Amino acid sequence: MIGGAAIGAIAGQILGKNTKSTVIGAAAGAAAGAGAAAATANYEGCVRAGANIVVTLTSSVSVTA
Repeated sequence: MIGGAAIGAIAGQILGKNTKSTVIGAAAGAAAGAGAAAATANYEGCVRAGANIVVTLTSSVSVTA
């Protein structure tokens, strides 16, 4: 959400070149970011203490010990 607001503020400043357009851009970016986060959320519940979690990777990962 913060990233969307920052991008919106930058776009508003570039396009409108004034404070009002910067604020409008920030608000629009924040709203778009919140909407995207809500649309892509896939929350199915809580994980109990001590429960196993399975993670499927789609690319390699390096772990330094």
